[in-house]
Amino acid sequence: RTTVRQVLTYAGKKRFAEIKMPFNPAWQTAELVEATVSNRNGAVRTVAPQEINLMDDSWVAGASRYPAGKIRVVSLPGVEVGSVIRTTVRRTQQNAPFFSLEQPFGGFDPVDSTVLEIVAPHDLPLRIDTCHGDMLHLSCTTNGALVTRRWEAGPLPAIQPEEELPPWPVYRPTVLASAGEWASYGRELRRAFNIAMRADQNVQKRVRSLVKGIHDPDARLRAIRDDVAKSIREDGPSFLDLPLTCLTSAERTLADGYGHAADRAILLAAMLRAAGIEADPVLVSGAPRLVPTLLDPFVATPQLNLYDRVLVKVLRGRKAIYLNDSDQYAEAGATPNDRHPFFTLDGNTGRVAVAAPYRDRSRTEWTIALEVDGGATITTTNWYFGSACADFRKEYEEMQPEERSRHFQGLVAEVSQSAIAVGDLVTDTAAYPGYRSFTVKAARYAVREGKNLTLLLPDAGTPLVSLRADQRTNPLLVAQPRENEWTCRVILPAGVRKLPVLPPEVNHELPDSLGRVRMESHRSRLADGRTLLTFQRTTAIEATILPADTYPALLEINRHLTHPQLRTLLVEF
Repeated sequence: RTTVRQVLTYAGKKRFAEIKMPFNPAWQTAELVEATVSNRNGAVRTVAPQEINLMDDSWVAGASRYPAGKIRVVSLPGVEVGSVIRTTVRRTQQNAPFFSLEQPFGGFDPVDSTVLEIVAPHDLPLRIDTCHGDMLHLSCTTNGALVTRRWEAGPLPAIQPEEELPPWPVYRPTVLASAGEWASYGRELRRAFNIAMRADQNVQKRVRSLVKGIHDPDARLRAIRDDVAKSIREDGPSFLDLPLTCLTSAERTLADGYGHAADRAILLAAMLRAAGIEADPVLVSGAPRLVPTLLDPFVATPQLNLYDRVLVKVLRGRKAIYLNDSDQYAEAGATPNDRHPFFTLDGNTGRVAVAAPYRDRSRTEWTIALEVDGGATITTTNWYFGSACADFRKEYEEMQPEERSRHFQGLVAEVSQSAIAVGDLVTDTAAYPGYRSFTVKAARYAVREGKNLTLLLPDAGTPLVSLRADQRTNPLLVAQPRENEWTCRVILPAGVRKLPVLPPEVNHELPDSLGRVRMESHRSRLADGRTLLTFQRTTAIEATILPADTYPALLEINRHLTHPQLRTLLVEF
């Protein structure tokens, strides 16, 4: 890779005065071929040997079993504003399952020209695809048994840095190349995983001690899952950063007490099988590529780093649950990888499917008993579903009493600065979904002016998607689907004559299949004659990519959802 770059700002000087080249000597090399810095005064400086350092990767100290990853760090001499930096870096790779490449053109800096060359034997079955190929110029030449494909692009303007950007292929020219096939890759993975999953006497002995006296299969599964989560530390590189021959046996991972995600999955699957529970490792994509338009090019042109996580799939009847991406606090059946693409060792593909009760969603309820003077008794209740339940359980089960007391004071203050707790904080970490509730009394929670009482509904004016800018030039990626349910019950005091202002009902079909937002209100009468108002908002968001021209409509929806009218209630006596 040869790069010629001119530094135009001080930020560029700080950013490009150093080159870092991570690699693993077990199957890679990375070396600096050439580096020069030319300054405005005509001076040209080259890198001296003492300016090149070889360091261990950050994970090496905690995972010494794996071949140590290295980082070659090159400090470029004399970099100033106006300097022209020319570098050539050579990397080699051996023994990878297959060759794959994803090369975008352009970036956050303006580019005068970019050239990519792929030189390969003409009989190599190389799959090639391009995104926004109309911005690329392709030429091919043949020299004996070699074919050289050359793509050129430029000049390319700088991409505006923005939040929640989709991957480059969505909106920048990109070349995808691969010499792999998913079927053969799956067979290679299956051989390596099956060898490592052989349970020896130590693994079987550990399993017998864990499930002794436990006959329920679900209880056995939880006991083994919890033991691996508590006793096997996750550390080391991604399994994709090492040859498959470096996968560790279940016995060794159990003995060492640590392993990367793939080795922990191997141990977990081996222990489950030893307990009579059928378990199989599966590869899952952790990248924000849930949207089919993002996923398809990477599947058609196999990319080695697409499926970068290893989970363990267990069939419970006709339903599958996935393990190895959570800890002992998680409910069996919940996973943060819901709806992510997966790849089995048999070469099959699909998406992780979680049963409806275990999907990630949130549910919040408020009950506000108003008084004539504006005081109120407020009860707020939260339920935690899916992977959020694990975070809730961990937080409260590991919280010390004094820390819990301070935490409760903070929750009370968030309701109102004048709020006083009524009773204790109630949490249930054993139940599913997890549950938290507390009650406060707050003076002047609503504003009384003459015959009118004005109340602002809590948490009602929340935006659909967090947007920090008034305009956008690039597509917006909504990577994770979500479901939110908010309910607020307001018990009005006796003597209410009418309700001049009520939050309006909302029913938004969101653009580009993003989802739906609905807000409804109902009025009923309690046994003691008081009026009960119930407001409910449900939000369902799907993973999608929103084009830049949809952004103004999204801003308008956010403006409407956060408008004071959606959270203002006016009562007249």
